[in-house]
Amino acid sequence: YLSRRWNMTWQNEFRLDEHQQLVAGVDYTHEKGQSLDLYAGTARVDDTRHDTGVFAGWRTNFGAFDSELSGRYDDSSAYGSAKTGSLALGWRASDAWRVYASFGQGFRAPTMNELYDPGYGGWYGGNPELTPERSQSSELGLEFTPVANQRLKASLYSTRVNDLISFTGFQNEAVNVAHAAIDGAELSWNARLGEWTTTASYTWEDARDVDASAPLLRRARNKASTIVERAFGTRFSAGAEVN
Repeated sequence: YLSRRWNMTWQNEFRLDEHQQLVAGVDYTHEKGQSLDLYAGTARVDDTRHDTGVFAGWRTNFGAFDSELSGRYDDSSAYGSAKTGSLALGWRASDAWRVYASFGQGFRAPTMNELYDPGYGGWYGGNPELTPERSQSSELGLEFTPVANQRLKASLYSTRVNDLISFTGFQNEAVNVAHAAIDGAELSWNARLGEWTTTASYTWEDARDVDASAPLLRRARNKASTIVERAFGTRFSAGAEVN
């Protein structure tokens, strides 16, 4: 099995004034997937598709308030068109405290691998009958900056996905989960001490198949990570990460 993907993006940013900025762009993706029968010497699958997306965003920062409003339109040769948008609002209550909230929509077409990968003896294979994922996500967060070089962040998030693509079929092949729910909480800490930078985070997540009232497979309920980096001058840095 072989898949190829080409992508091209143009993005431009326009600064209206010191408080407002516009972002706009276009991207184009072309994909090709082939599945060959080596014994017969023929192609069982030979498929191509393309997607054109147009997007724009408006960012503002007025005093203690900041916001971002964005929208996107996708035209897929395989799945038709889709419109998505997002809105985020933030309020800096003081130099140390900031509250923010966001809501966004998502659209994701299945990859060529998810559609046509032959798998391993029938296991973990693709599914040409897959349909795109469509989702809605919301997040509420709080940031605390006690000093200039440290920041603590806590957030709650909730995502609802229709037709989630998941390798959980009869032989763990790719299937659509009709209704999935993903809820979680995240805590992170970032500190910069001289040449050293440390970031640590912990996430608790509940991911489930709503219709089956069962957890989604292969999704950790608890996740933690730590990154430690050191800068050597302005051009080089080295670090380590543990997950």
